[in-house]
Amino acid sequence: MPDVPSSEQEQGVLPRLIATLVNRRREVKKLMKDKRATPEQLAIWDTKQLALKLTANSMYGCLGYTQSRFYARPLAMLTTFKGREILRNTKELAESQQLRVIYGDTDSVMINTNMDNMSDAIKVGEEFKKSVNERYRLLEIDIDNIFRRLLLHAKKKYAAVNLTEVDGKYVEKLEVKGLDMKRREYCSLSKEVSSKLLNEILSGEDQEVVLNKIHEYLRELAGRMKEYTIPVQKYVIYTVRDECQEYWSFC
Repeated sequence: MPDVPSSEQEQGVLPRLIATLVNRRREVKKLMKDKRATPEQLAIWDTKQLALKLTANSMYGCLGYTQSRFYARPLAMLTTFKGREILRNTKELAESQQLRVIYGDTDSVMINTNMDNMSDAIKVGEEFKKSVNERYRLLEIDIDNIFRRLLLHAKKKYAAVNLTEVDGKYVEKLEVKGLDMKRREYCSLSKEVSSKLLNEILSGEDQEVVLNKIHEYLRELAGRMKEYTIPVQKYVIYTVRDECQEYWSFC
């Protein structure tokens, strides 16, 4: 494992490239905060900031890929080692501030603020962000999402009610990461049902009420399936292989 360069040492090529990408993404995200932006502009900027993020993240893959011109296995090992170390330190910092870490993975942590209103939750997040960023010179975290409710299934698999600001008001939006309903090899009916069930589970209603609603919905769905009243297109699975689109259907 190589030593971490000292702060006095001049930055190399890759750190400068990554810093440029990160700074460009930061500028694009600033544009997205413009209240006068149109939905089309927001969509373009969001695509651009994601592209910059993926390009910056791909630098790590270049270090670990044997056929890459930037292949440097010790640096790839150092990257993952420091990532785990920083994640552990961030968790310990949160716990020292009596904050519970619900989930942590790679480069992010989810903190239970124990607050019941947005302003207090944001305040807790901002204070924690500041305390983390003060520890590092070239690393900076930010608040990406504020969840009202969260369902954790497994690593990199969760569903949450995300609060996003629209015209000065916070609106709820279901956010899903890594679950089967996001995968291409599932038909639209499966995705539709999954979305319905997640919305019920994360509705915040009493458990018994939610269970009764789910059972009623599934019984009604089963009846429609047995009566063949659901359009056959909802059973079709679309996937792409070798640049040719193939279709599978099942009944």
